[in-house]
Amino acid sequence: MTNNTFKNIVLITSVINTSNNPYSYCDVRSVFNSTERLQQTLFTIKSARDKIPDCKIILSECSHLSTDFEDILKNTVDYYCNLKNIKEVYDAVNGKCKALGEICIQKYTLIILKNLNLQFDNLFKISGRYIFSNKFNYQPFDNDKICFRKLTEVEGECAVTMYKIPYKSIKDFYEYLVGDVCKNLTDQIQSYEFIFGKFISMQNEHVLKEFSHIGIKGIIAVHGGLADQ
Repeated sequence: MTNNTFKNIVLITSVINTSNNPYSYCDVRSVFNSTERLQQTLFTIKSARDKIPDCKIILSECSHLSTDFEDILKNTVDYYCNLKNIKEVYDAVNGKCKALGEICIQKYTLIILKNLNLQFDNLFKISGRYIFSNKFNYQPFDNDKICFRKLTEVEGECAVTMYKIPYKSIKDFYEYLVGDVCKNLTDQIQSYEFIFGKFISMQNEHVLKEFSHIGIKGIIAVHGGLADQ
């Protein structure tokens, strides 16, 4: 293996210092302050180190942070990028449509990964402040499938706190994120769970692996409740 070749990349999407702007579905973005959210994100990073073998971690942040905060993060992950100076991303992250912010962070991060010329088998995406729990088992994810969990509450929606996309499907995923489905979200109220579920529905069955439980837990920012998936 070369220095740019790894088994796994773990992408952590993050907004540590949230704005006061309301979402389309909720007035409060986070009941936690930036210091608390930083600590929670460090737990995310540690859990990825502990649970995902032969991995490099990229943290994609999109908020204004102090130098101290950024130094802590840079020293904890392998690749750190803050997309706050990209207007499209910053506006989307602080807009009403939460899904659009998530999509913008991911599509720009995929460009960064390509520019870094990293070679990898799998991309694990996990949302900041969630962790790989003791229930997480890496072995069922060690394949060339798109690994995901469908939600039972709403038909067609999939969990977006964590999913895995193999390298061979990254191009298709990127093209979906920059395609028409995602371009027209600005004034729409659609969840990223629905948007990601639509991507899953467009794939051939032989490239998919569905899980009933993915081994993720975390705190739901808008009200502080616990999520266990």
